[in-house]
Amino acid sequence: MDEGRRAPPNGHDQDEDWRTLPPIDLADVVRWRGQEPAEIVFTVEGLVPQGMVTLLTSIGGAGKTLLQQMAGTAVASGTANFLGRACVVGRAAGVYAEDPDSVLHLRQSRINSQLGVGYDRLGGRLFLQSYFGLSVQLWRNRRPTPFMAALEQQLARIEALRLLTLDNAALLYAGDENSRPEVTEFLATLNGLADRLTIGILLSAHASKSNDGTALRVTSGSTAWVNACRSVLELKPPTKDGEPTLLTLVKANHAATGNTIPLEWRDRLLVPFTSSMSTFEARARRDRLDNLIFQRVAEGWDRGHPFSSAYQAPDRYLPTIIAGRSEFKRDEVENAMRGWIASGHLILDDVPGKRRGGLRVAALPFRTRPEE
Repeated sequence: MDEGRRAPPNGHDQDEDWRTLPPIDLADVVRWRGQEPAEIVFTVEGLVPQGMVTLLTSIGGAGKTLLQQMAGTAVASGTANFLGRACVVGRAAGVYAEDPDSVLHLRQSRINSQLGVGYDRLGGRLFLQSYFGLSVQLWRNRRPTPFMAALEQQLARIEALRLLTLDNAALLYAGDENSRPEVTEFLATLNGLADRLTIGILLSAHASKSNDGTALRVTSGSTAWVNACRSVLELKPPTKDGEPTLLTLVKANHAATGNTIPLEWRDRLLVPFTSSMSTFEARARRDRLDNLIFQRVAEGWDRGHPFSSAYQAPDRYLPTIIAGRSEFKRDEVENAMRGWIASGHLILDDVPGKRRGGLRVAALPFRTRPEE
């Protein structure tokens, strides 16, 4: 099994038309009996959940578009994380309405250099399109535009797509930004797109000029921009020299809020602030973790006692086992494991001749193959 395998988006299948669903009087919860609930999968650990929209807001020039392109590169490269956070392995695409192709090109060269990856590694995995100067609204006249439908068809052709970046709401949304019903409809449509394609969507927006310090006021327009998104990130530039830029998770339905990543500008890129760990060291650490995960999973399967990906089975829960016998923390192992499950490299399977199943290696990540 390869990266083209699509898993149900965070535990459930959702059709665009409600009429294809069973009536509510037949939606008995007994259907879940005997089944382990699926964990929420994050495209970017703790920040960008899969199958949902994440809002990234900041004032102009703070670096939000740069972060979007960096996130896409991290997912597509398969060799790095995003600002110290683990990413799923897959493909990424970006719609950029504010920057011309030349700016995306210049920025990508710097990102590649910082992450230590080349275009040969990203080829067929990272798809960035500039729509600079064009009318490419996804929403107009209280409904999705033809471009929205065409974009979904194009994205559906990209196998193992895991992240879509949209820059930015001011150019892609032609409705009333102050209308709670209309903003909610637009974001519900984007959430549906994310769910159907099993991807995380990272949508950028401008910060509110009247920010009162609460999460609901981090972006301009209706509070529905925050309420209708499952995760909201705020990027704040420093107010004094020497202070870091702060990326804060101000709202999260599936993670702890308030987590802040201090950042600094280095070589015209945003990187973790005064990090004691170099890019090479961080990449080497992730490689050690990935190799350990695949080694343990293979050993457990060969013994006929596979490890579990569900925390409800503590004696077999892979992250607990690895964290108890290595340098890695449990949440670090959890996010890496979920990423490899989402990409199809690790799968849940039944052990022949036994009632209990568990994790099995379906395919090795390309960077662990000897020829790489």
